[in-house]
Amino acid sequence: MGANLLSKLCGSDLPFPVTSSGNVMFLEFKYTGAGSKQGFKAQWFATYGETLNGNAGDLQSPNYPGDYPTQAYNVWHITTNPGTRVRLTFDAFDLEDGSTGCYRDSLVIRDGRFKKAPILQRLCGSDLPPPVTASGNVMYLEFRSDHSVSRPGFTAHWSADCAENLIGNNGTLQSLNYPNNYPDTVQCVWTITTDPGTRVRLTFETFDVESGHVCKTSCPEDSLVIRNGNNRTARQLAELCGDDLPLPVTTSGNVMYLEFKSGRYDTRRGFRAQWKAGQSS
Repeated sequence: MGANLLSKLCGSDLPFPVTSSGNVMFLEFKYTGAGSKQGFKAQWFATYGETLNGNAGDLQSPNYPGDYPTQAYNVWHITTNPGTRVRLTFDAFDLEDGSTGCYRDSLVIRDGRFKKAPILQRLCGSDLPPPVTASGNVMYLEFRSDHSVSRPGFTAHWSADCAENLIGNNGTLQSLNYPNNYPDTVQCVWTITTDPGTRVRLTFETFDVESGHVCKTSCPEDSLVIRNGNNRTARQLAELCGDDLPLPVTTSGNVMYLEFKSGRYDTRRGFRAQWKAGQSS
């Protein structure tokens, strides 16, 4: 008795999982004698869990780069800024391969805060997985190993990502958190589409993006890249940073692609711009 209360439960709603801060949990069930119900059944596991908050960071399996232990159970909760999406990129990956279904050792990545959220990926083996992106700013990872073979495991880093598809002949876009400073280590993408037969013209109202204190012909730190098409392989129209207000940028067709990246250090207010459909030449 005297320990911190984690949860007090009654009713018929299935409770969320409960995790202690250490290796001991105390449960007390009281029955008043006035009627009876079916009660409850629960499972407990030894778990290593981390709550990871922020727009960038690293995580790895236990003991990495050494082999992870057998019968391990590890959970990570990643939360980035509201309005962003969690993007997880693997630097190394080597789990015991249980073939179809990953029934031996596995890393399960879910699109949400809890273990019942939709599964984005179930991973095992030694092939390096492609990046995994959540639909929102929360990602849940669950790693399990069985009683037999262990491997070096994995190391990965997460970052904040945001994206918008903007359709219409006029509108406004702005950097994340504007007019406050944008977060560090974010990647945001906008795709603007106007009516067929028109061109997209983007005009900036304000602009303040870290330049890295180098010549204005390059942007090694934070940058806004504008392209003449609908993806990052389209022809580049401009790469912008600094605090000079850029000139308007116009596409040759009805689609414009914008990609903004910020680094780990200094951040600024960012930008606000308007787009309009213009006549095609």
